[in-house]
Parts: sequence; C-alpha cells; structure tokens
Amino acid sequence: MRALIFEPSERPGAGALDIAGLPLVVRQLQWLRDLGIEDVVVEIAADASASERGALLLGTDPLTARVSVLPTRAPVGIDLLAARAGVADDEPFLALPADLLLHATFPLPEAPVRVVVAPPAFAGELPPVTIAVRTLADDTEADLEIQTDSSLTSAAGWALTIHDRATAHALTCAILEGKAEGVLVHAAEVRPGVWLARGARVAEEAILVPPVLLEAEARVFAKAHLGPNVVVGKRALIERDVVLSEVQVEPETLVGEGSRFHQAQLDARGFTSLADGTRTDIDDALLLASTVYGGPAILPRAVALLLAAVLTLVWLAAAPLLALLGKKLLRAQRFRGQRLHVGALGIPLLDLVPALWDVVRGRRDLVGVARADVLADGSPVGAGPVPLRPGAIDVTAALAPDASDGTRRAMWCWYLQNKSATLDRRLLEERLRGPQNARRSS
Repeated sequence: MRALIFEPSERPGAGALDIAGLPLVVRQLQWLRDLGIEDVVVEIAADASASERGALLLGTDPLTARVSVLPTRAPVGIDLLAARAGVADDEPFLALPADLLLHATFPLPEAPVRVVVAPPAFAGELPPVTIAVRTLADDTEADLEIQTDSSLTSAAGWALTIHDRATAHALTCAILEGKAEGVLVHAAEVRPGVWLARGARVAEEAILVPPVLLEAEARVFAKAHLGPNVVVGKRALIERDVVLSEVQVEPETLVGEGSRFHQAQLDARGFTSLADGTRTDIDDALLLASTVYGGPAILPRAVALLLAAVLTLVWLAAAPLLALLGKKLLRAQRFRGQRLHVGALGIPLLDLVPALWDVVRGRRDLVGVARADVLADGSPVGAGPVPLRPGAIDVTAALAPDASDGTRRAMWCWYLQNKSATLDRRLLEERLRGPQNARRSS
C-alpha cells in the first residue's frame, strides 16, 4: 500500500514545523515506516518553506529513499493528488494530512478500500485517533462513499493536528515529558525531561528546568536559565545570563548575553510570539544574531586575488630557502567546519598569502577580527558565543584596544552588525597608524 501526504488547504507548509528536533513531515515518514508503508507521495504546496522541504525529501537520508515529491501551486485535495501520483482507480492507499502527527497501530485493509486519517479535535489532551475508510465503487472515482470501520476507530494511540508553531511547541514539550508515546527523541535524557543531543554542551553554572531539549552542537553558557518548555536548535548559542521560558530557538541562532524571552520562537532576525503569532524583527547583533558565516563579498575576494597573485610570486621564491632552514611554511586551523590556513614563516607580508587564498575561496573575510583571542571562560573565540568573521588582515587592536573581554565581545557584535567597506577601511587605517596595532590574525 502507498501513502499520500496531502497539504490541507487551510495550513499549507505545516510539514516544516519542528517536532522535538525534526520537521513534522519527517515524523510522519517515521510513523509510516513503523506501519510498514515504504512508498510515500508527498505534496509540497508553494510557500516559504517549500524549497527547504523539497531539499530534505529529495536528499540522501535513507528515510526518504522511496519518497516521491509532487509540487503544487496550492493544495489540490486527495483525489487530484492521487491522480497526479498515478494511483490506479482500484489501488488502495492511506491519505495523511500534512499537519497531523499520530501514534497508532492498526491493520492495513486490503483493496478495495482507501484509508483516510481524519484530523481530530484538540481539547487540551492528545485525542484518540479517528480513521475513516473510503470504500471504492466498481465504476468511477466519483462514486466513493465514506464509512467508518469500527475495527479501525478503536485503534489505540493518539493524534494531533498541528495548527501552528504554538501547537508544535506544545506537542514537543509533551514528548519531552513522556506524555506522547511513540515519538523518538534523537538525544540523551541526562535527567528526567532534560535532553542533550550529540555535541550539545552546557556550562556547569547554567540552569535547565525541564522539559528542555538541546539539539546537536547547541551550546549554553554559564548562568543562563532555560526552561521550562525550551527547545534550542542545532548549533545555536545561548550566552551568559540569558533567561528563556516557553521558547523555541531556531538552529544557528545566537541569543545575546542578558536577553530575556518568554513564549516566543527566536531566530537570527527576530522573534515570533507563540501566544498570538505576531512577528517582531530585531536588528541588534547584541540581542539576536546568526552563528553562520556567509562568506565575503565579491569585491574583497577580487582584491584578495590580486594581492595573493602578486605576493605568491615572492612566497614561491622565498619558501623553499626558508624550508631548508627549518622554517615551517604554514599552519592549518579549523573554524566552524572550515579549514583556514595561516602563514608561519614569521614574515608578516608573506604570512598573509595563505590567508588571502582563504579569502578567495570564501572561507574568511579580507578584513576582520582575530580569532586567536581567548574569552574569560577559557574558550577560543572561534568556538565561542560570537559569530566572528575571521579576517586575513586583523583589525582587532584598532576596534577594541586594551579592552576587557566583555567590552571586546560587545565591540565584536557591533562590528558584525555594522561591517562595511568604509568601516573596514577606517579600521585598517587606524591599525596602520601605530606599531601597537602590528599583530595579525592567527
């Protein structure tokens, strides 16, 4: 039997909503696999998350190996979707709304019936599953009749229609507390209601009040207070003294030091209220920012290519001689999944060459801040809470000369928010004015 996941007309795009660390559509595929259904057709109506869902379903994950994607301008309904998927008139299938998650086991009927999972009503508790069975007529599709099979409606389990982000978050918290059986959380429960995925790190002085889920490589710094009902997405960073309750933090989002949020979904550009769905944009890197480095613009890369082409000739001439003298030519370091190169000859101009080629490859900026400095807690800046853009030419000393760790972090955030060609030029000029600004990014 095949399954069709169809878009409900009132909530297209619901499959992208996060349920305990995974999109709703992935949770549906997991349930279908448990039910023994391998061939799945997924409708993707045009909306803001359509490309993201399409890329996920067409990827290399074994869970999506036998999934077919049918893009539509708007939800087309079960019957038309079945026709577009090439489902024969006498072929049974299970139809599942894209906004429904359930946990139930029941015997799959044989032809000539089609099973339709009906969205149940939600009244504060996870309601029982309601299953409707379409009996196929002998002549045409238009003669379908809907009846209820008592052997299916009595199936044990639960089902919930995911209306919005707030409902998705409420279901996630129920899962983390063990109130919604059958949903696998891809994390370790370190204590009741507190879940840490692979690579997640929590400072000793941080407070986690269950239910809380930290997804892969999320990081929480000292004196942060998370919970109850908090989910922190992959590679998100929660700085010191942050207080979050009833909050969903999107992946790769930085929540700045001392921030306070309640009943909201946070991302790098602002937050959406879980109470009424209102959106508030925030243009302040000290409060919310992204942990992802997007790479330098075209102009800095072109300048770096020109400088590298000229200096590489000198490098190639001097490097063999220096190598014979026992000089190490360069060092390699990791920074947010990227391999950065640093010259190690001790000659500032020549040591700039490997970094310039990193700029050309889009791995670092031409002008930026250093990443070798260490924060007060001993962690390197490159792995710390500030999404620094490593620069081949370092202007840290001009940006925050002789500043404390806290002040430097604030200046780095300000630099990220206001970075421009003009600002970089002024900082570079300031650096070149005095010998105290002679050190370069390592």
